Amino acid sequence: MALACRVLAARDLAPGILGHISLRVDGDRLLIRCRGPRERGLAFTTAEDIRLVTLDGTEGAAGEFDDGYQPPNELPLHTEVLRARGDVNAVVHAHPAAVVA
Repeated sequence: MALACRVLAARDLAPGILGHISLRVDGDRLLIRCRGPRERGLAFTTAEDIRLVTLDGTEGAAGEFDDGYQPPNELPLHTEVLRARGDVNAVVHAHPAAVVA
């Protein structure tokens, strides 16, 4: 997932801190790129930035947010798609210039 985030940034599909990717883990939890206290943007995403979160937006495991990481404000974009579509296992939120311009 961290590599996929870096690819989005390298392809100019998600500039700066915009954009994120989520991946369904099971029926109640997902992995998502979260923002940390030293946020540097999608191009610098590491495994540390990927956190386990419930579909309700709480920690998917104890301590996931203890070090200042928080899920993105757009978390509902991911959770609502995953709730509504059991056949979907990943969501990509990007900001390509051709669409945003």
